[in-house]
Amino acid sequence: MIYSKFLGAKGVVVHVQNIVPQLTLKQILKKTILDRVTNQFIAVSDDVASSLRRVKVSNITTIKNSADSSGWTFMARPKNQHLGFPSNAFVLGMVGRVVKYKGFDLFLDIITGIKDVYGVIVGDGEYYPEVKRIIDRRNLSSKIKCFDFQAKLQDYYQLLDALFLYSLHEGGPLVLLESQAVGVPYLGNEVGYVGEVVENGHNGYLIDNTNLSEINQRIQDIKTNRDRLRKNCRPIIEKGFSLRQQMKAIEHLYNSILGLPRGRYSSSCYR
Repeated sequence: MIYSKFLGAKGVVVHVQNIVPQLTLKQILKKTILDRVTNQFIAVSDDVASSLRRVKVSNITTIKNSADSSGWTFMARPKNQHLGFPSNAFVLGMVGRVVKYKGFDLFLDIITGIKDVYGVIVGDGEYYPEVKRIIDRRNLSSKIKCFDFQAKLQDYYQLLDALFLYSLHEGGPLVLLESQAVGVPYLGNEVGYVGEVVENGHNGYLIDNTNLSEINQRIQDIKTNRDRLRKNCRPIIEKGFSLRQQMKAIEHLYNSILGLPRGRYSSSCYR
């Protein structure tokens, strides 16, 4: 990337999915070099853009992540029967990289402490061995099913009554957009652009603490309002987070950097 300026490139664009709250000296140095050679930074959320500004990054444009909802089938009801859970089980799921800051400890506490709540984990990462140790230590193997990263995530979203996330920091969690496109309500904290996607009580519930009694109440709310919540999920993605919208915004930005009229280089992936 740095060499591109010396090789005649007309512009350098950096897409930023997330930025951790505490940057190391090495990361700050790398950021400084990037800032000098980059024409434009694309942040996937207002939260990421704010984080970039805090470390003095300039030339920021916010273009939200997207989900190609045309490739995801809406499910009016979850298909979790083959997991081996009881028929009255409420299936809460976490999908993505297994790292501590995403809230896996709280997820395990919920499965441990709330009756009839069962769990699905899809993914892998540095915290996965510890998650497995906790599952074994608490004898939760009958209440939690773990799967490695999967190519067809829709099959696994369809197992869930709700997607869970309680992350310390996020840019724009794609799993939220994908699961909403399938019709899976959200249960978790407001982080990254979650607040732009999830309207409390409309397509999920936002929680701001780790109190199990309050979380259990929200789970009961999802059970009570399941059909309405699931029906409300997909339209939000189609209206504000479609692949077509994202690609048009990126195309316009690249054309402006290259000095081309809008629409000169047009991507066929959103037609």
